[in-house]
Amino acid sequence: MSDRFDGIAVITSDPATTAFLVDNLVCDGFDVVCSASPDGVPATLRRRRPHAAIVSADLIDAAAPHLDGVPILQLGPGNPRARTTGTPVTVVAVPFAYPDLRTALERLVAASA
Repeated sequence: MSDRFDGIAVITSDPATTAFLVDNLVCDGFDVVCSASPDGVPATLRRRRPHAAIVSADLIDAAAPHLDGVPILQLGPGNPRARTTGTPVTVVAVPFAYPDLRTALERLVAASA
């Protein structure tokens, strides 16, 4: 069983995007956990259950089953693809500006509270 924490999970396959998001979110005062591969998602989320998750479109199918009920900010093209019930999903186009992503994240979390 995982502990709920007031932080953000960053689950992306691109190391540069992961580093960028982690650096900026930490600077903004968020507690962050991250995973860079589908294989690492379950272990990451078993350790710490996030308040919200930022997930790249290519990992959404691997991450979504472990994020049931956790608001997801999907990075990338297409429609929200989370295959969970009751999970709010917002899509942010890539490339993105960090202030826009931060605003979308805040709205997603506020709407799910």
